[in-house]
Amino acid sequence: MSDQSAASVILLLDDVHPGRAAIAERLAREGYRLLCSAEVPDPLPQTELILCHTRSLNCPDHWQQLVNHAPVIVLTEKRDQEQALIALSAGVSDYLQDPEGSLDLLASLVRRTIEHARLERERASYQHKLEQTNVELQASLKTLQQDQEAGRLVQRQLMPVHPWTLNDLCFDYWSQPMLYLSGDFVDYWSPYPDVVWFYLADVAGHGASSAFVTILLKHLLNRYSLDKEITPACMLGRVNQELITAGLDKHLTIVLCRLNPLTRTLTYSVGAHLPAPIMVVNGQAKSLIGAGMPVGLFPEAHHEDYTCAFPEHAQLCLASDGVLEMIPGDGLDVRQATWLDWVARCEGRIDQLADRLQSAARKWPDDVTLMMLNGC
Repeated sequence: MSDQSAASVILLLDDVHPGRAAIAERLAREGYRLLCSAEVPDPLPQTELILCHTRSLNCPDHWQQLVNHAPVIVLTEKRDQEQALIALSAGVSDYLQDPEGSLDLLASLVRRTIEHARLERERASYQHKLEQTNVELQASLKTLQQDQEAGRLVQRQLMPVHPWTLNDLCFDYWSQPMLYLSGDFVDYWSPYPDVVWFYLADVAGHGASSAFVTILLKHLLNRYSLDKEITPACMLGRVNQELITAGLDKHLTIVLCRLNPLTRTLTYSVGAHLPAPIMVVNGQAKSLIGAGMPVGLFPEAHHEDYTCAFPEHAQLCLASDGVLEMIPGDGLDVRQATWLDWVARCEGRIDQLADRLQSAARKWPDDVTLMMLNGC
């Protein structure tokens, strides 16, 4: 006798008959609790199984009532085959001929039917919970998508106008996010007539959290740039401390540049960014030197300022590291050399670089962003 069977209640519908007593006694020994009746009770009691002998049921409509209430096993004699077929068509679980002579078989059938019914209830319960969870998940996904769409709109609104011309300088950018929101960001602005600031940053990770850091970065750099004496390296140091103090667990790579449009002097600082900035002068491309630590990762990060001339009619190209994943070739050096060649051949047209990347892309494994400065 199992604990499971001990908790089971069985309704036995049969005429007062020696066979009924034998069935009840046998099942009681198995630990079941028997409710015996010669007719269908109204209302039906709560029970895990109904055993119904065809000799006690004269109305065929009662079969459907019983089946809708609990699993039903039909007990029948050989002469009641027609009634058994009616019960089976109503959806009973099983039937047994001559139950009085097959008590052990009946006990096994009862045990199996009750176990099957319990498993079916569990399955139905799990399915219901799964459907409810799916409904909740769909609602959450819809809310998330709406949030992402709103975030993308905000991020796009914060991106600079492009193309943007200042005197004889022309700035432009192109961006392809992997998700709704991008961890890449560009900006260019002129707080004073003799200063133009611009940068390309790549925040680690993807999605909303990285995008929010780009918004914070824009705010910080625009505020710091009001200091006429500040240098790119000093500015990166301040951003580094802000991110670490905020505890956002986010860091970024960046190329931050300060250009004097009157003297054509370019000062820049690099925060662990690849690929290196590329300057093209008279069709000849070269990578600018520069190294530095990521921003927002190490409290004692050090950054340096580098200075060079930005000649007339030159181009300067900045790119996020996503471009290196799009370029064919084995090894970082090969891809960087290919990228240098592509920039040299594009004649300062950012659309040509974008078209080349798009033609090479089967999918976008990372955010990809380009910035181009043309000295007209």
